[in-house]
Amino acid sequence: MSTATPLILYVWPRQWNLPSMDAGCLEAIIFLQMTCPRRFSIIETADPDLSPNGQLPFLTHHQVTVSSVPSIISYVSGLNPALLKIPDEIELDLSTPNLHLDAGISARELSKRPAWRAYIEAQLGDLLAYSFFVLEPNHNFTHSTIASLLPVPQRYYVPSRIRDTYRPRLEAAGLWKVDIEPDKPKSQFPSLLKSLTSKEETIKRTFAQVALTERARPVLDILSNLLHHKKFIFGNRASSIDIVLASRILIVTHAPLPNLTLKTLITESYPSLVSHASRVHALAFSSSIPLLIILPSQHTHPLQVLKSSLMHLTRVAASHEPESEEAKTFRLYRWGWIALAVTGAAGYVGLISALGLIRIKNADKVRRDDSGQGLHDESPETQAEEEEEEIEA
Repeated sequence: MSTATPLILYVWPRQWNLPSMDAGCLEAIIFLQMTCPRRFSIIETADPDLSPNGQLPFLTHHQVTVSSVPSIISYVSGLNPALLKIPDEIELDLSTPNLHLDAGISARELSKRPAWRAYIEAQLGDLLAYSFFVLEPNHNFTHSTIASLLPVPQRYYVPSRIRDTYRPRLEAAGLWKVDIEPDKPKSQFPSLLKSLTSKEETIKRTFAQVALTERARPVLDILSNLLHHKKFIFGNRASSIDIVLASRILIVTHAPLPNLTLKTLITESYPSLVSHASRVHALAFSSSIPLLIILPSQHTHPLQVLKSSLMHLTRVAASHEPESEEAKTFRLYRWGWIALAVTGAAGYVGLISALGLIRIKNADKVRRDDSGQGLHDESPETQAEEEEEEIEA
């Protein structure tokens, strides 16, 4: 029986005892694990430029590529379950996949899904983005974590680029508050200046934590009331909205951020959200149905890095968005690396070609020796020509 091309999900790598370090990727994994377990594979990558929209996750199936989590859910829900059968399905005793996770939910509750998804992604998503990419010193932790997964030169510009993608939404929400200190003149009392600077930083961080807490409480109150002591949002059965909420809470409670303001608030004041997230996680990931993870190569090929860089530059050029000074600097670095990579690749090809010619000449010489036409049968002119060829090689 012929089988269809498997669903392949590209996600950010595993971190912190979670299948992915990104909330959107984790949401997609949980959805596929609950709807069609063992019928999809995961490829971990730290290269968002592989995606058509420059963001992870994205899904491939046959010749189709789907980006963004809502699009992935919509695409999978519309598939024919018969197309997802696998050869060892009988041996594994797998039931027919239920691709419609929200089947059985009332029409009234279904009508609320888009609104709740938008609210969770916007409000809770902003809190996560602020906690990971703006709040001190968490953004340094996030930057170093992402950079450790990337090859050169991507580790020098991809983390900052990812951080910049959150800037417009956080500015609109009033959460992008990054203080850039001007150059201060040297003081005659460096120890006193250091002490004052330390106190100033402590005050700033305290105000930032208070601001985050005040911003988070109304959002978490609404989400906690949404559960209202129920196992899941719409009753006793998990829905796609449960996955949206649980994936964000799981990231907050599992990531070892230096500043634990948001995690502490959720775990101490909203235990129902923590219990709900753990319930969804346990429902999706069981020891009987493990995830199928395809491990990528440990070393990214230089040509793949070059391709990814070119894809990103093409998207930037097509967007017609004004570049910041930092982005311009990174763009110059990228073009410099691309030129170096092209030069290195050309040299590598040339070296391989030269070695191939040497092997061919040596093989011809061996064949002549084996056929009885050794050097002693050749004329002095022929021997001199061969010696010259060997010296040139």
